[in-house]
Amino acid sequence: MPRTGARLVLYVAIAAIARVAALPPLKRSLRPQHGALTVRGGSTKKTVTRNPRAVVVQKRTDVLGASFNLVNNVAGCGFLTLTAGAAGTGYLPAIGLVAFLGAVSCGSFLLLGEDALRYQASDVRSLWSEAVGANAWAVDASVAAFCGAAAVIYHGIVGDVFGPLVEKYLDIPPSITVYAVALLALFPLCQLDLATLAKFSLMGCASVFLTAFAILYRAVDGTYAEDGIHRASAVASEATGGCCGVSAKALVLSANLGLAYVAHYNAPPLAESLARGDGGARRRFRQVTFLSFTVLVALYAGVMAAGKATFGDAARPNVLLNYGASDALARVARLATGASIVFGFPLVFSGFYDSATRLLPPAWETSLQKRRGARRTLGSLCLVLLTAQVALAAGDIGLPAGLAGSLLGGFVVYVLPAMIRWPNAGAVGRVGCLMLALLGVGLGLLGAQQTLSAYGLI
Repeated sequence: MPRTGARLVLYVAIAAIARVAALPPLKRSLRPQHGALTVRGGSTKKTVTRNPRAVVVQKRTDVLGASFNLVNNVAGCGFLTLTAGAAGTGYLPAIGLVAFLGAVSCGSFLLLGEDALRYQASDVRSLWSEAVGANAWAVDASVAAFCGAAAVIYHGIVGDVFGPLVEKYLDIPPSITVYAVALLALFPLCQLDLATLAKFSLMGCASVFLTAFAILYRAVDGTYAEDGIHRASAVASEATGGCCGVSAKALVLSANLGLAYVAHYNAPPLAESLARGDGGARRRFRQVTFLSFTVLVALYAGVMAAGKATFGDAARPNVLLNYGASDALARVARLATGASIVFGFPLVFSGFYDSATRLLPPAWETSLQKRRGARRTLGSLCLVLLTAQVALAAGDIGLPAGLAGSLLGGFVVYVLPAMIRWPNAGAVGRVGCLMLALLGVGLGLLGAQQTLSAYGLI
């Protein structure tokens, strides 16, 4: 049954990939414009903001193109942790949880976008200032914490991908590899203008679909079956939970989904980009939101189920590490993921650095934000090395992903939209806001508790 279901998911995924591949290619013209990056493609103009996950499509943006860009910048590497989070849980409850939290995340994303149109706000910070007023620092703090956690996860994936290769051929420990990549690649890239890195913006999307295809294909081609050619060199076991089993460990999956579904910093700029003065911005924003989250739910459910069918409860926090050393397709997927992480790190780090420095006194903020200043360079170096050290201390990406998804994802996906909507909600609406906020708090605390328990920390 697992392989039959995985095969069905594979066919659906191939159809979706073919649909995306049918999109017309972008013709890029890169040039900085007021600190932003402009990419032109036909009648579409896209701006890459300093938000690490926001690629904003402006002016004459079609629904399909905007949906493609949103999925491209949300999926990232969060789906790699979902299979490990589903250990001990049956297929149907796990897929149901992916769909349920995807639907709730979709709804809260809609709330933020509609409120942004109401207040004509172009980012979450200005939206918070208009709707709530005080304590705008809380938004900067959440962005800094989330992006900092994402930077830690990126360092962890660098160690997972490049560490074994360097150790095999050069006999250098993975920890040294993490520091070397941080100093020789990540730190210099963080000093470049984001416009210079825009040519690699599609690498992340290609990596996501290539990795998803590899996971789905290996689940159905028989090479990891009991007598498969790659089984002996893989890390696999039986999957517990069967079809409908339920386990408290599902809260770890909910925590990982909190990270995987964080798209909400994109909502205000995306809503603004769909406003053409014809009164149809809300309708177009809803279409983009529903289409994007439908693709994300299908992608996450398919990858999670395929990984579970292949490796059972032995799936590691980065499921790519389960594949055998002799698997060429898995090696290509790992290297593609590693390359996209290296070139995607500056975007994540930019959000981390800028939001963190905005929390400092104004004089310090001005000094540290100066683009070519020595203090900014030194500050960037310190934060790059700090996040690398935290990644090494964490051991694997499961711990930071679980904590970031449960606590930070719980705030951004559930609590923040409820707080912004609260002042303009009626009696029924406020009940909904309260339920949404309580769901975020409950899932956040329980998910964090289960994550810490899984690592023996409590």
